Amino acid sequence: LLMSLGCPGRCAYCASALLAPRRLRRSAESAHAELADHAERFGAEDIAFFDDALLTESARWFEPFLDRVIAQGPRVRFHAPNGLNCAEIHPGLAGKMKAAGFETVRLSLETIATERLREWRRSGGAEAFARAVVALRRAGFRRDQIGAYIMGGMPGQTSEETRRTIEFAHDA
Repeated sequence: LLMSLGCPGRCAYCASALLAPRRLRRSAESAHAELADHAERFGAEDIAFFDDALLTESARWFEPFLDRVIAQGPRVRFHAPNGLNCAEIHPGLAGKMKAAGFETVRLSLETIATERLREWRRSGGAEAFARAVVALRRAGFRRDQIGAYIMGGMPGQTSEETRRTIEFAHDA
């Protein structure tokens, strides 16, 4: 299920801006209608979101969708296999994701090296990741439902940086 195309971020390593130069959004109503149709017609039980920036401005787009699912169904399992922006996750959103039926959450950590994040024009970082994990855990997500994407072997990146990032993610 897609709720949007494109991404407002312009991370140095990402091709999203080239593949979808315009940011397009669909309404919560439209996405919910498609979800309900797939659940009814095809018996869909597992729904994956492959948006590049699913949580951007979530209060305007994604949270109203979750509110509809919570209130009206259908009861399905949601999965976010693309990395979610950690800075966008807050306790209220985490609670809605859990209540709506999210099972798989993948967070974009990339690295804990602030200089590398600046170089990549990437927001987030260690603090945002830690806050997102706390919000998700408090909302009821289990450790095995939360994963992290980490970049390794990028130009200029050391194996020590990658090791520290892996350890940080594991400890969180």
